[in-house]
Amino acid sequence: PEFERLKNELEELKANPRGTISGANPGEGSYRNQAEMERHRAQLQDAAIEEQIEVQSAFREQGVHLKMLFGKRQEFEVEMAQKDSEMKQLTGWKRTIDNMAGNFKQILENRRELKEQAEDERKS
Repeated sequence: PEFERLKNELEELKANPRGTISGANPGEGSYRNQAEMERHRAQLQDAAIEEQIEVQSAFREQGVHLKMLFGKRQEFEVEMAQKDSEMKQLTGWKRTIDNMAGNFKQILENRRELKEQAEDERKS
C-alpha cells in the first residue's frame, strides 16, 4: 500500500515536474526538483526494501511451519507403522494362545476319556 502510494507520487513527479521557483536562478530550481525526485526515489526504494523484508520474513515463517508439519507427519507415519507392527505381533500371539488353549482342552478331554475308560475297565 505505502509502496504503491510512493510509486504513484514518483510517476506524478516524472509526468508533471515542478517549474523553477520564482526568484531563484534556473540551475537552483531544477536542482531542487531533482533533489525532491531523488528523495522520493529513495523513499520508494526504502519502502520496497521493507516490503521485501516483510515478504522474506513471512516466507521464512511459512518454511518453519511447513518443516514442523512435515516433521510431525513423519513422526506420525513412523508411529503408525510401529502400531501396525505391534498389532500384527499381538494378533500372532493371540493366535498362538488360542491354539495352545485348544490343545490343552483337547489334552484334558483325552485324559477325561482315558480316566472314564480306566474306571469302566475296573468296574467290569
